[in-house]
Amino acid sequence: MQITHKTPLKLRLAAQKDLKRTEYATAAEKMNLCGPVDDAGDHWRIHAPLHIFKGHSVLDGDRLTIVKKTPLKTRLDQLSSLSECEYAMAYQDTVLDCLSIEDTGDHWRATVGLYIFKGHSEAVPPRATDADYQRLAQTYNLEVAIIKAINEVESSGCGFLSDGRPRILFEAQWFGYFTNDRYDSSHPHISAKRWDRSLYATGNAEERGIKEWQRLDEAAALDREAALKAASYGLGQVMGLNFDICGFSSVEELVDANRISEASQLDVMMRFIKGKGLLKLLRSKQWESFAYNYNGEGYKQNHYDTKLRDSYNRFCS
Repeated sequence: MQITHKTPLKLRLAAQKDLKRTEYATAAEKMNLCGPVDDAGDHWRIHAPLHIFKGHSVLDGDRLTIVKKTPLKTRLDQLSSLSECEYAMAYQDTVLDCLSIEDTGDHWRATVGLYIFKGHSEAVPPRATDADYQRLAQTYNLEVAIIKAINEVESSGCGFLSDGRPRILFEAQWFGYFTNDRYDSSHPHISAKRWDRSLYATGNAEERGIKEWQRLDEAAALDREAALKAASYGLGQVMGLNFDICGFSSVEELVDANRISEASQLDVMMRFIKGKGLLKLLRSKQWESFAYNYNGEGYKQNHYDTKLRDSYNRFCS
């Protein structure tokens, strides 16, 4: 979600029922917030990660009770460092109802609901611009036409669903692999020993995207890390299992980067290409070798190499 007007971010506390009981952090214009988005009437409700010092809070189930006045840290924009934060001050005896809680050492990473006025934001993260392509081309020493061609061939035209979630494809065979196939019998629609096209969601692009998220969410309830690794995300459809190749410390970081904007999704794609050592193939326009390494042995069946070549030539003309 992109902030279009400087606005307070409302964090509902206690039972999340009383909008008057809120804490505020100010979000600047053009700032991006990550997380799934729900429609809450005149507000958007974002599932936002907050970082809370353990020494300032007590965990009880899915609730955190603040025992010492403390800043709540929420990472914004690129989610790259704790210094890039906005703060809301939580007071003693404040209770946070959490959608999920993770242990990150000296902090709790609690996912909570941030409420943002609809008039101050756009639910769907921003599209990639020519300036974004120019920046990536300069960063990776490639022609703009090459990056645009990869995006055109690999993506479905937009990196996000209408509700702001990145487009994904959930791969049952990878979930089976990462969970040692223990759910193959009980959940055959999301866990399998081998690839099966019939397991993918059906319908139009939007319907398929929503259903794929339902498959991922069902798998995440069984094993979250395995589920996130078993899906591909955004414009480049980079698999979560490749988080380390892309330079991320966890699959959660790769997923978060795909929530920000199409430009961020393209950056994930280029980080993967660099990590796999494929930049030299693109610079020399070895489309067949690149398609094999990026898409696997099935590239010929889908004519990825000829599509890349034709798309590049069109963008050059």
